Amino acid sequence: MLRPFRVVAFSLAALAAAGGALADPPAPAKPKQVVIISFDSARDISQWKRSRALAERTGAHFTYFLSCVFLLSTETRKEYTAPGKGAGKSNIGFAASKQEVTERLEQIGLAAHEGHDIASHGCGHFDGKDWSKADWLKEFSSFEHILENAYAINGI
Repeated sequence: MLRPFRVVAFSLAALAAAGGALADPPAPAKPKQVVIISFDSARDISQWKRSRALAERTGAHFTYFLSCVFLLSTETRKEYTAPGKGAGKSNIGFAASKQEVTERLEQIGLAAHEGHDIASHGCGHFDGKDWSKADWLKEFSSFEHILENAYAINGI
């Protein structure tokens, strides 16, 4: 009678070992959800403040797409010349004052220091569909020049 017991015990052991292989696999980890929030033209100072406060509370990371004309006041707008346009032209205007430029530069500095991205949204918001490569390079260069020199350009 020992033999049937061994067969049953061996069968139960084999079944238990195979049970792990037959069990439902663990559910895959829930994929990380990514939400992208960007701020077109990054003009409104109060929006900079609100979004930075939100990021601090939630750990969010923002990309601010900045139009460089908002780093020029009406007094300094001629620093920007779009491809095929005269100096000081923009489809979206300029900062209303030197004070507005100062406040925006402060927000840009704080946001960058906090780890947010500051990206180019071009400058004058013109339709560039007919621009050449050289025109686009000029627009990108204008953005970099104005962003890097905004304090000096505005006498701040």
